[in-house]
Amino acid sequence: TLRKQDLKKLLVAEKNRYQAPDQEFTKDSYLRTIEFLEGEIKLVEALMKDTIKDCEYLTEAKNLLISEVAGLGEATATSLLLES
Repeated sequence: TLRKQDLKKLLVAEKNRYQAPDQEFTKDSYLRTIEFLEGEIKLVEALMKDTIKDCEYLTEAKNLLISEVAGLGEATATSLLLES
């Protein structure tokens, strides 16, 4: 979903800031933010899985996508279904 994409972009930015030189006094802040963003991503992923699981139509569509499209995994199939 768009929220998951946004969280991942924020996570990458924070990780880059954490690795920047001359940031010793802010490293703890970056680490806390990174941990928070990772937790939010896991929460969004769990909500996405629950949404699919709770709907028989979406579960069948996800399984069909995974079986018919070579190289397509559960995470991508879930994202495709919930973004359309």
